[in-house]
Amino acid sequence: MSILASQATNKTLTSNTSTRALQNPPWIISMSEDSRISLIACYCVLLLLAVFGNSSVVAIVCKNRQMQTTMNFLIVNMAVSDLAGSLVTIPRKLSVLSILSYEFDAPDILGKILCKLCPFIRDVSITISIESMVAIALDRFLAVVYPMRSKPRILNMKFMIPLTWFAGSAMFSLNIVLFELKSFQEIHLCLNEWPVSFLIAREAYYGAFITLSFIVPTVALTALYFTIVCKIKSQAIPGQRSLEYLARRRKQNTNIIKLSAAIVLTFFVCWLPHHTLGALMTFVWKGKLPKSVGPFFDIISETIEFVSFMSFATNPVICLTFSSKYKDCMKKLILIPDLFSKQRQGVLNVNTQRPTNISQEMITLSMTNLTVT
Repeated sequence: MSILASQATNKTLTSNTSTRALQNPPWIISMSEDSRISLIACYCVLLLLAVFGNSSVVAIVCKNRQMQTTMNFLIVNMAVSDLAGSLVTIPRKLSVLSILSYEFDAPDILGKILCKLCPFIRDVSITISIESMVAIALDRFLAVVYPMRSKPRILNMKFMIPLTWFAGSAMFSLNIVLFELKSFQEIHLCLNEWPVSFLIAREAYYGAFITLSFIVPTVALTALYFTIVCKIKSQAIPGQRSLEYLARRRKQNTNIIKLSAAIVLTFFVCWLPHHTLGALMTFVWKGKLPKSVGPFFDIISETIEFVSFMSFATNPVICLTFSSKYKDCMKKLILIPDLFSKQRQGVLNVNTQRPTNISQEMITLSMTNLTVT
């Protein structure tokens, strides 16, 4: 079940005023057939883009030594987490949309495992992307603002990448405990249930989650990239170096910053509506949807969730858009005709060389004949 739908369903199932819930069960999605088919088509395209794009990014960096930089390794880290998140969340969404219900039809033992594992992988994947973006910003900050200083060990890839996975797993280890497969009216649902005595702790946990995974990274990334841009504009390289070198250096830094900033901006634009609606449900509506929102909540929440899951497929598109190196490597990765063009060029070279060789042999032979006579 989605994050937003789970919050609304938990409150509805535990409410005493459930006559409306019995008529319209909260696990049933209310939307038109056109909307359902459109969302299914969009999720299918999104899954293909996420799998192909993120796999291509991993292959490009692994196969090309010149692409194996700190920033690209962090982009690969994001690609792996996005690939895992898309393979877990999107097939589940397709299953839900196909029957317009959040029923969990997996067998008992497998259902219990998937109910705990799928939300855990989904949330860890999102957190790893955020941590990787912060690490990229720190790496660029040190490279531009303090280019002569050695980087701290915490930004070493052998340490940083495992740290992102460990921190993300630790942050959402509570999901393995809280998510359980519950039965209601002979329907199995995967719900995130907090004990009644811990409802205040639930609000505090969700508030800490939004703060640590959205607000703080947004402020930190904005401050880091603002400082980097200001430094690039006022940058003066000491010594008697040519203006061409200075311009080339600035252009290289600017292109890298554009790529990094585009990844950050796209990610937070995708997830801003999701966190906004989640905060309204948790802190303002307290799980009770207003009458004006109730009839449209399903289509609103499903649309917002699709926008948030678009972040699984945007990074490869951004890399191909802003980086010529990624474009060239992608062409080498998928364009087979280049091989044939090289072979054709080789054949043409051989053909053009043959007449020259033959003519040289004829001249040599004629000269020897003249000598003999």
